[in-house]
Amino acid sequence: MKTNWGQTILQLAQLHAHTGGVLQDLVGANEEMIQQMQDELTNEHNSLSLLYTQEVQRSVITLENLLYPRREQLMGQIQQLIDNQEFNKKTVDEGTLIKEQEHEAFETQVAGLNDAVGATVDALNLLSTFTILALNE
Repeated sequence: MKTNWGQTILQLAQLHAHTGGVLQDLVGANEEMIQQMQDELTNEHNSLSLLYTQEVQRSVITLENLLYPRREQLMGQIQQLIDNQEFNKKTVDEGTLIKEQEHEAFETQVAGLNDAVGATVDALNLLSTFTILALNE
């Protein structure tokens, strides 16, 4: 990084050499320049620290006011969806069981009706046989 401080020191040294000034004046100027640089650095540091602190505070406010409540809201919605899904699965399972039971009852009823039809057919055949025998006598 190129600065003008080196040039300033060199000019002060040349000025004192030409005028016969004391080396102590040059040392004092250097100390003053160092102090100014430290002051500038401290000011820059404080300015950046304040800027970063404000940015962190804005981020915390955003998290607390917007993102955390939204996260809680989304977590609630997700839990509601999970609860609904469990309820729906239970309802479907119960409905499936009822339909299976109804189907078994229907199959039993159909089997009973088929047996009754078969017995009726057997009875009609037997009656028909008796009728034919009775007519032949």
